[in-house]
Amino acid sequence: MKNKKTIRIILVLIILSMIFYNTTCSDREIIKKDITAFCFNVLKYDGTFDEYGKPNNTYALDSFENVKFYKLFLDFTSKQQYQPEDLFYEVCPPGHIVNCSFSDLFVKKIYATIEPLIIPNGNIENIYVFSNNDYDSIHKTGDILSDIILISYLDEWIYSSPIALNNFLKDKPECKFSLNFYFTAPPCEADTHIFTLQYHETDGTSCEMIFKPVIVEP
Repeated sequence: MKNKKTIRIILVLIILSMIFYNTTCSDREIIKKDITAFCFNVLKYDGTFDEYGKPNNTYALDSFENVKFYKLFLDFTSKQQYQPEDLFYEVCPPGHIVNCSFSDLFVKKIYATIEPLIIPNGNIENIYVFSNNDYDSIHKTGDILSDIILISYLDEWIYSSPIALNNFLKDKPECKFSLNFYFTAPPCEADTHIFTLQYHETDGTSCEMIFKPVIVEP
């Protein structure tokens, strides 16, 4: 009887150890679970910014919606490395919570945060923006629009002042959490534009975003 009880205990321990092995989330596993996220949208704002440099009264434009060029901006979230915050160092980021053991969450009294700390990873090689239509007399279909675009980026939760895109790219800056692109010159006439953004990093990472069509007005 005693032997059967001992065998049951051993079997339970083996099963629990297998579950623990399959669900424990180590620091190394967290690093392996980097997520590359490229989120983008074409938006409208009222032409002003708040005290943190964020565009005021922002909303996403519908396809073929009209917008003045000086109230238009392209929003882009660059490649990011998702990791837990320092205070929750041993906990997997949300989305991978199933990979964390009960001991991580309860025995150690450590709890997951709502969102992981997002750490920029890499350097930007180049960014190209162009349209499927003639923008003005100088920028024809497919021409790069970098010389008429300002960029603003999120840095420590405050947006930088908009600067010329070409100047921003000069020193191959580190990837930023969020990039906003503003137009400094009007189109020749109100017309439909489908903007494309090509993004390249120094490590070879690249992607292309095609925004929804909008009618840009002078």
